[in-house]
Parts: sequence; C-alpha cells; structure tokens
Amino acid sequence: MGSSDGTQVSKLYYRIGEVAKLLGVETSAIRHWESEFPGLRPRRTKTGQRMYSQHELQRLQEIKRLRFDQGYTIRGARMVLRSKGLEVREPQDPLVLENDRLRESLIDLRGRILQFIDELERERPHP
Repeated sequence: MGSSDGTQVSKLYYRIGEVAKLLGVETSAIRHWESEFPGLRPRRTKTGQRMYSQHELQRLQEIKRLRFDQGYTIRGARMVLRSKGLEVREPQDPLVLENDRLRESLIDLRGRILQFIDELERERPHP
C-alpha cells in the first residue's frame, strides 16, 4: 500500500488474506504454519478474524524463505528459528512444561481471588 508520494505505508495489523497475498502463498499454508510454529499466534478480532502484526508478518516471511527458498522441513525451519530466538521451544521442553504449570497455577489463583472478592462483596452490608 503506498501513499500519494510513493512511499510505502506499513499497517499495524494485516488480515490473513492480505498476508497470503503479500507472501504469495495460500491462506491454508499460513494456517498450517500456525499449527506447526507455536510462537506464531496472531491476534483475533471479536469475530475470530486473524490479525497479524508487522513482527508476525516478518516471521512468516522468514518461514516462507526457509521452507520454499532454502528447502527446510517444518522441523528444520523450527530449529533455525529457535536458534535465532524467533521460535518457542518444543512443547515437551522442561522449561515450556514448567511455564505451562506456572500459568495454570496463576489462572487458578486468579479465579480463587475473584471468588474471594465476590464473597466479600456479598457479605458487605449495603446501605
């Protein structure tokens, strides 16, 4: 997308169709990459539409380059991205498992705190 003076204007977020067009791939390839690269998690609108940030667009460009231009397998591309710090570790990685446990504990704790607050609100005398 260009402006009237010919300079390139970058958007904050891109829909999946726009990303597919920019990359020259099918939307199904992008959805598949989302399932294979855990670090690739676009925002979703209230209607469920995927919205990709500039950072995610760059990551997708790198995935496409690794897969199509350099011939890496999905696993190989994941390893390259991980070595560059652009991809999360494998789900069975002990650090990922520990983070998942901590996340679940925090979600549980949040629920208990909200429940406690609700109970306090119910017990408080109302004028």
